[in-house]
Amino acid sequence: MLALALPDNIPISIVLIIVSVFCLWFGADWLVKGASKMALSMNIQPIIIGLTVVAFGTSAPELVVSVMAAVEGNPEIALGNVIGSNIANIALVLGVCALITPIEVDKETVKGDIPFLIMISFMVYVFARYGLAAPDMGTGFSRIDGIIMLGVLLYFLLKVFGKSKKSQKVDPELKEIMEEKKSSNGMNFILVVGGIILLVLGAKFLVHGGTVIADAVGVPKFFISLTMVALGTSLPELAASGMAAHRGETELCMGNVIGSNVMNLLIVLALTVCIAPIAVASDIVRFELPAMIVVAMMLYFACRFGMVLDRKKGIIFLLAYVAFIFFSYKKPVAPEVVGKSAVKVELAK
Repeated sequence: MLALALPDNIPISIVLIIVSVFCLWFGADWLVKGASKMALSMNIQPIIIGLTVVAFGTSAPELVVSVMAAVEGNPEIALGNVIGSNIANIALVLGVCALITPIEVDKETVKGDIPFLIMISFMVYVFARYGLAAPDMGTGFSRIDGIIMLGVLLYFLLKVFGKSKKSQKVDPELKEIMEEKKSSNGMNFILVVGGIILLVLGAKFLVHGGTVIADAVGVPKFFISLTMVALGTSLPELAASGMAAHRGETELCMGNVIGSNVMNLLIVLALTVCIAPIAVASDIVRFELPAMIVVAMMLYFACRFGMVLDRKKGIIFLLAYVAFIFFSYKKPVAPEVVGKSAVKVELAK
């Protein structure tokens, strides 16, 4: 996707990963700002821009990283990025936000949004374990699975659009953009192009750096993507949600996390699978995918009882994240599973 020769040594790879985080951060920000202002200049309703441009922009880092990883023959990095980002968004991001200030939760979120997240997380598990993957792939995601997930996404967007159309409430991030000084469409176009370039460069640096470090220290690429790559793509959410919590806008924290997790599954993973089917090792089906569901269920029960995420629950979430990383690293991985998975990846290409 991007012809760029990069060195294969650990110090430079670490620098590349740090640079990639800033590229992804600013790239997503420029893309959202430029595209939103261009849409506003064409008199497109703010509610539509919020549900399309802004929602897509917040998941752009995960999407570009995962798609590039799949295209370059590293689909396990794409899968680890999605799972790791979803767990980090809840256990790490909301955990940190709850430490800053208690997060109040409305009934609609508890009754509708979080159960929907749990449902699609379970759907992804079922596809990985029992899905429509080709017989020679065994467990894993096929293109048909990806198409079904995109269909669920369409249903979700229509449902959200229907609810939002009644309230006409403008997305807070878009509201800030609307209040900024107007700029020419030429400048907005430069922001869009520049944002895309930064996203692609950031994805290239992050995938390459993670792959080099994984090969050098003998750690599976999936684990690197589950931790380092996932944290790199989740840092924008952490920064945005943390700032919202600091300003007392706690409803933004919950909305950012749930929306990002839904988009990660129904856009990032779905599009990646449509490009390159992903074979899933049995140990991932046994541990990481169920852990993603468990963390989402933890969020439901934490919100259901008390309707608030206080500091005690925030500490529990952070401890759960540390425990997840620890057990993911320590879990036994049978050699035959690793070898079999590698063969499946080759078949998936």
